[in-house]
Amino acid sequence: MLEAVLKKDVKKLGFKGDIVKIRPGFFRNYLFPQGFATMADKHEKELAKIRKAKDVTKKEQIAVNAKAIAQQLKNAKLKFKEKTTEKGTLYGSIDEKTIVEALANQLKIEIDKSNIKLEKHIKEIGEHEVKL
Repeated sequence: MLEAVLKKDVKKLGFKGDIVKIRPGFFRNYLFPQGFATMADKHEKELAKIRKAKDVTKKEQIAVNAKAIAQQLKNAKLKFKEKTTEKGTLYGSIDEKTIVEALANQLKIEIDKSNIKLEKHIKEIGEHEVKL
């Protein structure tokens, strides 16, 4: 068995930066040629630990930021001015992109449109609840 540092996530083996014990043939024939791992010498182990610590810190910071944004959005309301028909339906529709732009303009909050969950585009006037 030898130790290797994973450069990428490998299914059923580990995540990027993990130090794993594997058989030499698996390393030589698959992991190394594909660029998934390097030999874990003393220097590589230290670098892997440092990278792992940075990743953990980065993930913690992202979680803190997400909680802060969630708190800001908890009871937030957005207003849209769109052209409507006499029946109260919109000529166009309000989609994820429109909501992201409204969040940026009205509340000064920047989020990715992939974080907005709409069952279908909003096509009627009134109040609508959107999940994030």
